[in-house]
Amino acid sequence: MATINFNSRSMQNLNGATYNANRNMYITECYESMAGNVYHQGVRVSDRIVVKENVGSADYGTFVNGIQIFGYNGNELQLLTSREYHAKWYNEDFIKNEAIEMVTEYLSNQIRLSGASVNSNEIKHVARQMVAETYAARN
Repeated sequence: MATINFNSRSMQNLNGATYNANRNMYITECYESMAGNVYHQGVRVSDRIVVKENVGSADYGTFVNGIQIFGYNGNELQLLTSREYHAKWYNEDFIKNEAIEMVTEYLSNQIRLSGASVNSNEIKHVARQMVAETYAARN
């Protein structure tokens, strides 16, 4: 198993995350809360973006507490957008679709700020590609 080194301050708590081929993502060590819930972070990486999931498990099942999308700014990772949830049932399709929507909104806003005009379907297509790259199997 490979490990990944995150140098950005916003991702330092992920140093030493281990790649899990079954889940096709890097996973941090788990920790247990006083309530007995177990938490970890899952990270999917491409050469364009990083998608980070904040995940927990309890007696009643697995849930997601948040999703963060990072972009590269030189050698640093920069938080682009995030969404928080309260014990939302874990569903990989939900997370993937949320990530696509989040990247779409981010790209749309950046294009609008630049004064350019791009078809919304094209933006969504690029966002889908960017997120799909984070789901591509690692060698």
